[in-house]
Amino acid sequence: MRMKKTTRKQLRTIRRRRLALALVGAMAMPAALAQSLPSGYTVVNGDPTIGSVGTQMTVTQTTKGAIIDWGSFNIGAGYGVTFDQQFGASSVTLNRVVGFGYSTSASQIDGTLTSNGNVFIINPAGITFSYPPAAEGTAVTLDAAGGDYSAFTLEAPGIAPLVLAADSYPISSSQPLSFSWTPAAEPSKSHILVHLDISHHGGSKGKIECDTADDGALQINASLMSQLLALGVAGYPTVTVTRRATGEVTIAPGRVTFNIQQNVERAITVEGVTSCTSDADCTGGMTCASDLTCQ
Repeated sequence: MRMKKTTRKQLRTIRRRRLALALVGAMAMPAALAQSLPSGYTVVNGDPTIGSVGTQMTVTQTTKGAIIDWGSFNIGAGYGVTFDQQFGASSVTLNRVVGFGYSTSASQIDGTLTSNGNVFIINPAGITFSYPPAAEGTAVTLDAAGGDYSAFTLEAPGIAPLVLAADSYPISSSQPLSFSWTPAAEPSKSHILVHLDISHHGGSKGKIECDTADDGALQINASLMSQLLALGVAGYPTVTVTRRATGEVTIAPGRVTFNIQQNVERAITVEGVTSCTSDADCTGGMTCASDLTCQ
């Protein structure tokens, strides 16, 4: 009996020690991951030198190619990383995020990353860029090296976040529907798409789609709104407003289009229509129908 009691006590002690070690490890990991600049590097190939001053890091590369393994590769807001590559456009730097001995976390790029050559970042956990990843009007370029088709380059301007003036939009028959938003600094470089579908949960009986200038305002006339409402309404109607900038190029098989866009969805409210997901959402003896409205 004494042996059994002692064994249980030892097991409890071992479990407490393991738990303590696990908690120490869990608390240590975020400190390593929450870096505002890349950290924990090992040069695998080439001869780059890496230095930081304040919020800025510079990677100076004197060889055409280099491979660097990083514990983490994050750039915080207000921070910057510059790759100064002696051979310019013919230089290549491969950055591999390998972690600190445990599983890697996604890289977060909220600051600036600049180079005069080619820089690649590989992270098995992914790479997240803050929105917008490029300032409004700044050229965003996509280069295709070619293969079955010739090489080509696509370019489109960066866009500003789309800010609508309302969080929801009430609609009624014989009344126009108006939208307003903060216009683009250069309206000619982007356009606004509106997709209004008030019956998509009931089989999409009808919809209105608009493509208009990014000048800050759009009105859908009363006649069109009356026609749309007459086709029927289902539960949880919405409108999606999209800001889009486009670049395109023509190659042998046809046209290739490069879109930079942001979608913003807003609720539509219709007088007399109550949306539901179950009978509990309905009152007055009504029940939730298959089109998600109380009837």
